Parts: sequence; C-alpha cells; structure tokens
Amino acid sequence: MNKMKYFASLVLVLTLVLNGFSQTKILPRIAIAGIAIESSTFSPALTHEEAFHARTGDDVLKYYPFLSKNAVNRKRANWFPTLKGHALPGGTVTREAYESLVTKTLDMLKKDLPYDGLFLDIHGAMSVVGLDDPEGDLIIRIRGVIGKKQ
Repeated sequence: MNKMKYFASLVLVLTLVLNGFSQTKILPRIAIAGIAIESSTFSPALTHEEAFHARTGDDVLKYYPFLSKNAVNRKRANWFPTLKGHALPGGTVTREAYESLVTKTLDMLKKDLPYDGLFLDIHGAMSVVGLDDPEGDLIIRIRGVIGKKQ
C-alpha cells in the first residue's frame, strides 16, 4: 500500500511540474487606465472630451500590441481594462472633460475590485483649467478607490 501512495504522490508532483503548476497558479489582477495629452498652455484652444477618443473594455487591450490575445504578457495576468483616453497634443483640457473622464475611470475601477496592481498610462504633461496637477489629482483619486495596500 505504501508503494501505491508513493507512486500516486509522484504522479501528482510530476503532473504539476510538467503543467507548470497551471492548476494552482493564481494570476495577478491588474487594472488598466489612462488619460493622456501633451497640453500647451500657450494655445488659445481648449481640449474637450471627444479629443481623447476614450476606449473601454477590449478596445483598451487592442490598443497595446503587447496585450494582444496571443501575447505572452496577456497570459501573465488577469487584465481589467477600464478607460484609456489619449488626445493629440493640444490646448488646456476643459475641467468638464477631465472630470467626466476621471469619473468614468473611477466608476469602472470600482466594478472589479480588488486589484493586485494598476497599469496607469499617462503622459505627464496635461494641463486642466483650474487644476494645478491633474496627473497627481488622478493618482490620488484612483488611490481613494483601489486603496494603498502593497
């Protein structure tokens, strides 16, 4: 009987090793979000929400070639795309556009909590009417939703 238990244990271990522990492997839960523009405060034009061509769901994953269906990185995590908006360089973003995009992002982030990480795709050169640090504001508001636990 002991030989049978040993053999069964050996088969189980070999199966797990040969399958790369795929049955027991828990993939990290990674959200994707981003609002990006390179704003010029010297431009008299204002940038509105439509200019960001916001993508959601699978359209966010399609935006990144390294997350295409057959890409290795796509298989390394469970991805939760929210909103990704990217505008061409332009003038200062209206406060209404910014608030709308941020609110949509936060609402989508709330749907699949909790996350193990966040892929935040920002440019870092956004200007918003009446807001000194839009990217900093965005990060603080996202932290308010997803938390600070590491």
